[in-house]
Amino acid sequence: MLEIWLRKNGFNVTNSIRRSTLQTANSSMIAPLNFLLPMANGDNLEIFQSVSNATRNAGLYAYTAVGGPSVPSVIVTIQYISSI
Repeated sequence: MLEIWLRKNGFNVTNSIRRSTLQTANSSMIAPLNFLLPMANGDNLEIFQSVSNATRNAGLYAYTAVGGPSVPSVIVTIQYISSI
């Protein structure tokens, strides 16, 4: 099992964990993680992950298709939304 969650200012963000099961030791996946969090100047945001079996990978790979563009292992988008 793969688990990914957020930590803000050193504390786990409530209800932020996402769990997925990888079928084999060499499986990979796309895990959509969409969050909307209030942030303030100086806040620290971290992304954590864990796997249930340390002998298996986390399913996160950077990949380049033959003749195609690269695919990153993680994509993060952060957008400022005005409080007005």
